Amino acid sequence: MANLLVHINNKMQANFTFWDYGFLKVYGAIFGLILGANFPGFVYKFQWYFIGVFLIIMFRFLYLLFLKRVRP
Repeated sequence: MANLLVHINNKMQANFTFWDYGFLKVYGAIFGLILGANFPGFVYKFQWYFIGVFLIIMFRFLYLLFLKRVRP
């Protein structure tokens, strides 16, 4: 487990920009809205948009974390 965390930390330092950390925050916020807001009117009405944004940001995060090569 420690090796995985070191690997993730190294990949984040090598590949992530200021914007990527911001997107990661948005990803967490949207995930919290979907699961924790108990689906009030606005969130429930636009639930599929939130899920779409969540998936796009999540796939980008996973790409940067696991697939993108480290910059030289």
